[in-house]
Amino acid sequence: AAALAPAEAPAAFDERPSPTRAPRHAAAAPAAPREERRATEEPRADAPVVTAGVLAQEQALLDPARAALAHGDGVGALARLALHERRFPNGALAQERDAMTIRALILIGDRDHARARADAFRSRYPSSLLWPMIAASLDAVPGSRR
Repeated sequence: AAALAPAEAPAAFDERPSPTRAPRHAAAAPAAPREERRATEEPRADAPVVTAGVLAQEQALLDPARAALAHGDGVGALARLALHERRFPNGALAQERDAMTIRALILIGDRDHARARADAFRSRYPSSLLWPMIAASLDAVPGSRR
């Protein structure tokens, strides 16, 4: 292996502090006082604590319900969704569960209950991205009106 020529040798690390950088041995500057959090940044007392494990448990209950809906089994989907609602009434996936519940009610022909759940959904989640899908499902039901 060829030795590095003196011009190619790496420059020695300069320990002198630069005007924009404190020396490595300097004590850390005291932290600036933390500003008070705005009300919108504080966690809500009723907000669910979501961990990967809890989210996985919720998903494990919703996956069979989703599969039942895909196979046209509204009754089976409702049973799984009711279990999710009992175990995770305010879970991270509650909005998705509620939307699937409405679809399952439509599937079994319970238009009145589906309409009532849709009204509750719209009140609880006024800007939900799932609402257009729910509205379209309701509109597709003969004799249903929004």
